[in-house]
Amino acid sequence: MQKRPMKATPIEDFYSDKVVLRADGRVVRDFYLFQVKSPAQSKHRWDNYLVLNRLPGAQAFPAARSECPLMK
Repeated sequence: MQKRPMKATPIEDFYSDKVVLRADGRVVRDFYLFQVKSPAQSKHRWDNYLVLNRLPGAQAFPAARSECPLMK
């Protein structure tokens, strides 16, 4: 079987950074928890959110929990 270059290439665009497409077809990306800033906390026009936490994609979607036969 031939390797698929799409699954071997990290996805990097304006929305995603180093996103992985696993063998089972799931896109694994980090998740973020944001808090909206008050007007007094914002220093610039687009400074609206405060990052409170980041959950790594591998932790959110562990490969071991996949039921896809391609992941076995």
